[in-house]
Amino acid sequence: MHYNIWGSNSSRSNSLERDLQKAFLAKGISADIVNMEQSVERSGPLLIRNKFYGYLKKREWSTVREHVKSLEQHNGSVNDSGSLLLVRDKLLSTKMFRELGVPHVQTYRVGPGNLMDFVNYWGEKVPGGVILKDRYGGKGKGIVRVQRQKSNKYLVDVCGVDGIDSIRSEPIKEEDFTYLMTKVQDVHELIGQPYVVSTHERSTDYTESESIRLLCADDYTLGMSRRAEGPINNIAVSKNSLVQGRAVKTEGTPSEITTSKILQDGLGLRVMGNDFIRTDLCLYEDIPGVLWVPDSYDADACSILLEVNGNVQYGGIQELYQTNISEKIVEGLCGGRDSNPRTH
Repeated sequence: MHYNIWGSNSSRSNSLERDLQKAFLAKGISADIVNMEQSVERSGPLLIRNKFYGYLKKREWSTVREHVKSLEQHNGSVNDSGSLLLVRDKLLSTKMFRELGVPHVQTYRVGPGNLMDFVNYWGEKVPGGVILKDRYGGKGKGIVRVQRQKSNKYLVDVCGVDGIDSIRSEPIKEEDFTYLMTKVQDVHELIGQPYVVSTHERSTDYTESESIRLLCADDYTLGMSRRAEGPINNIAVSKNSLVQGRAVKTEGTPSEITTSKILQDGLGLRVMGNDFIRTDLCLYEDIPGVLWVPDSYDADACSILLEVNGNVQYGGIQELYQTNISEKIVEGLCGGRDSNPRTH
């Protein structure tokens, strides 16, 4: 058996391709790191890593897409490139979640023409206000939580990463908030979500938020609870170290594991990271537009999908568990429910 890891061969890369290559070799399985410059020399399925997204920014999209798709057709794939592009788009991917019957937080397109209407509408409907973030992700950059206040001000939190200033529960006048969001929208195409409060946040008197990251490699799963004072708990990773929030070990719930398997099968992604929020449905059953839940779903407490990370970075969860996650991923792929790579 042989694998082709489509990614970066640089020792400075944060994508962990070399660790994956070593993990395959330790199992007696050959693996090469390939990309647009380093061609595939041996037949074997592609395990596509983050450099795929990087190439799409630097080169003509169709050239990279056709190159990778051709390799998949001839070699098979661990994580389908078409699905990787789909889940990178946090707006379009919610349509697939609905088709698969997966409960999720509803997501809306937000732009200069409707931003304030969106913020004001949900500010009256949902106590937590709204989350605004980059449509295509961005390692935590550009995440804003805003709540409308009665004094014609807006309580604002901003995730400060890579040179962006953090703001924590700061009351801002409407004109100042509009100016702030103009700067954010200069570099980010935004989506918006009603803020969904977690059961953990309620248990801490709304002082510490929480979301769950479940790393999946076929039947192997590993969970991480991401917590932070304030409403933004997206843990940013720099050089494999956590730079915001704190991480706590957790086990995936039965519903999270079931949902992840549905997503793996439906999207053709054998390695992925799924973000959930554990909440109470009864809080939002009378507020249409916050959550999408199948009619057949009758649980009160459940895990709602926030988003899927197809090219998941796992430096944070590796730091938390002090274990080689690349080895765990390889073990999951080599001993998982489907040892034969999917072909396209």
